[in-house]
Amino acid sequence: MTDLKRVVREFKKVGAYCRKLRKKEAYICELENAEALIDKDKIVIRTLNEIDTDYLSGKTNDGVEDEELFKMLEEELGCEISIFASGDLRIEFIFPTERYKEVAKIFKRIATKDLSIEYTNLYGTLYLWMTKNGKREVVSTDEFIDAFLKD
Repeated sequence: MTDLKRVVREFKKVGAYCRKLRKKEAYICELENAEALIDKDKIVIRTLNEIDTDYLSGKTNDGVEDEELFKMLEEELGCEISIFASGDLRIEFIFPTERYKEVAKIFKRIATKDLSIEYTNLYGTLYLWMTKNGKREVVSTDEFIDAFLKD
């Protein structure tokens, strides 16, 4: 079992503000638009995204279906992804706690590159957003996935 204080220290190293949850053996860490819930079994990275539609389905600009995108992300990141859509779109990336050093880096990339997804009714489009060189822009599926993996 991984020492939670060691995990939290790693998240603080990447710039996160962390605090212990009351009456639980768990911590929550925040950095910009990302939040990580850390316990002895898993690390859940949560991101808030945008949804301007009544249905959760779409394609990226380069033709990748949303289900395929999430499968690709799960495979590349080695995690499980959960999606919650009620008002806002919340995506959770679930990792085993043992991978905390790698996960802290992914967490930082999500926050600092402002990686987010937007569903819109306009032709069932799925926009993949990222901040590059100080400018927020829509990027390709490959560039979006690479942003999770590379600094």
